[in-house]
Amino acid sequence: MYFLSTNEVIPASIPPNFNEVITKHIAWIKRKIEAGVILHAGKWGETRGMCLVKAESLNEAEEILREDPLIASGAVSYIVDEFYSNVPLE
Repeated sequence: MYFLSTNEVIPASIPPNFNEVITKHIAWIKRKIEAGVILHAGKWGETRGMCLVKAESLNEAEEILREDPLIASGAVSYIVDEFYSNVPLE
């Protein structure tokens, strides 16, 4: 199953070490892509991002996403829901 997560920066919640959090976030995304857990991720507009997660359930996808340093820092709000693709993803 696939899940689409979108996030948006919460300006009032940006931590002082935001650049460090972003660096850790990018490294985390790269590791998850290499592991086949995240199929695609990227910036969306100026203050948002998205990723496509491969997981067995919505709960598992949420658990995976909570590990993201950007989400864990509280700097972004996010939503995640099942993604129904009309074309093969792999």
